[in-house]
Amino acid sequence: MGSPAPAAWSHQPSGIPNDGDIAYEPMRDRSDTYTSDAPGRGRSDTFSDEPPRYYDPSGTQSPPLANDHSRHVSQPTPFHENDFLLSDRSGAPTVEHKGPPPPFFRRGVLFFTATRKRVFTRLLPLILLLVGILAIAIGVPIALSQKGDSNPSDNNDNNNDDGTPIAVAANLLSTPVGSPDADDYDNTPRLIFAHYMLITPPPDHNYNPDIAAAQAAGIDAFAINYGGVNINPTTLQAELRNFYDACADHGFSAFISIDATSTTASGDQIKPEEAADLFNMFAGHPAQLKYRDAALFSSFQTTDTPWNWRDDVLTNLNTSVHLLPGTLTTDGDAAFNRSEADGAAGYFSWIHHFEDPHSEASIDASFAAIRNSTEHSPSGGTKDGKLKWMAPLAPWFYKNLGAHWATHQGPQMFLPRALDLLRRKPDYLQLVTWNDYGESTYFGPVNSNLTALCSGCYYGHLDHSGFLEMLKPIFRAYRKGDVDVTFDADDNDKENVWMYYRPHRAATGTVGTRPDAWDILQDKVYIVTFVAEDDTMITLTAKDGAGTKVKEQKMKVMKGLTVVQADWAKGNQTIMATRGEKTVVKAKTGPSIMDAPDRNGYNGNVVVV
Repeated sequence: MGSPAPAAWSHQPSGIPNDGDIAYEPMRDRSDTYTSDAPGRGRSDTFSDEPPRYYDPSGTQSPPLANDHSRHVSQPTPFHENDFLLSDRSGAPTVEHKGPPPPFFRRGVLFFTATRKRVFTRLLPLILLLVGILAIAIGVPIALSQKGDSNPSDNNDNNNDDGTPIAVAANLLSTPVGSPDADDYDNTPRLIFAHYMLITPPPDHNYNPDIAAAQAAGIDAFAINYGGVNINPTTLQAELRNFYDACADHGFSAFISIDATSTTASGDQIKPEEAADLFNMFAGHPAQLKYRDAALFSSFQTTDTPWNWRDDVLTNLNTSVHLLPGTLTTDGDAAFNRSEADGAAGYFSWIHHFEDPHSEASIDASFAAIRNSTEHSPSGGTKDGKLKWMAPLAPWFYKNLGAHWATHQGPQMFLPRALDLLRRKPDYLQLVTWNDYGESTYFGPVNSNLTALCSGCYYGHLDHSGFLEMLKPIFRAYRKGDVDVTFDADDNDKENVWMYYRPHRAATGTVGTRPDAWDILQDKVYIVTFVAEDDTMITLTAKDGAGTKVKEQKMKVMKGLTVVQADWAKGNQTIMATRGEKTVVKAKTGPSIMDAPDRNGYNGNVVVV
């Protein structure tokens, strides 16, 4: 309806219904006369005074209508059914069609040959109808989309609930804890280890899940801490062999880290001949990690041992050894000055939880500087003229076993320090630890044995496995010798967001029940993001037990790896990441933050979600 007539018709189209009682207004013969006094016509024609007739499809004409001059302008004109003429705009005939005209053609001709006013009045409703249809077609899908995907859109507004603009959060990684300049040092291969406490065996003494998890995370070997308090050497040696055998079954590596602070049930400390026997026992094991055919061994010690490594241990070995004793010294130069006397290939520096982040970075720099120099000739089978430095990396520190202390470094001790270590380029990187739950330094899964043994203990139930997930891009950069951590979709990087926090306020309880350095702890939620694009929206929501929102915080983060902090709010914590209408990381919820601990006393440990 409403289409212009074609240039010519040769026949009546089939399938067109007869309109019977509908009056049409056919084109008139140019000999007819018509006089119009209707307002707005703007023209005067002549038209026969013969009363109009209706066209009857049966072939006969209806009786003439009574003359009604008040409506003769809009009434149909006489129609001669055998003389239907098509004309162009000049009036010249083009095609003569004998027989009744097609109904839809008659309507089109009348519609487009009417006056401008009639055209406007007829087109206006059609235009309004089309506009309405178009508005519905566009508006309904948008409304349905907004209704069906409310979470992403709600979390990507430009303003917070209080109307303040959502800002890009400050990245803790933007301010280096140490020197921003990278050391000019080339060392390969760069290996990654995890410190494993043998005195805390997994459920059913099944090491397979831990080994598989370490392999999947990109760890090269376990540094097995042999020792502890009130140990039974015979039982512990059997456990050590079980562990070595499991590593060999998985094609994984291990090496012994003698705990020089160990004591037996009778209070005796480990003796140098015991250390030598252990080294000889496992140096040839298929799982033993070797550096250029020299078996790697290490130690944990808080002070100097009462015996000398070279004279009392190494001389009693029947194999070459790549020895890196542990040290808690804060002076790298002083440590490396002992290398020749100890017969050491280098040193393993431990975390100094009592130092602030910048002091810790200075300690790392001192070890890197002396390692970089050529003042010391290496011992212990390095064969390449370079001393080695094994640097530690811990996610958190809190202990309430006898001593009660918390870390002085807060979130800076983990990822900010990890980036600083990329610039210092240690030869080996050791995660401390995989499973030392008593000091809250564990990267590995929660041990269900401990949870069953002490369900209310601070180390028995708080998951840390997210810390290990955060390290994947850092491990990649470390192996390549890069100092920047980037998102690499070609390396199958997946966008993710984590958060970690303590379960109750630092000022819980009285001063006497709080740990050392409790006043340094911050009541914050630390958020770690690893995303592919800038301006990714992070939404952190706290809800009470009834599900009522207590506080919601929104912030934008830039692409790559970031660490930001958010204010605390009591209740269950839920975090998600969105970008535009897309949900980048689905919402995940962690345990509640409370005013007071719901377990056995003060808890300075963190949970990772």
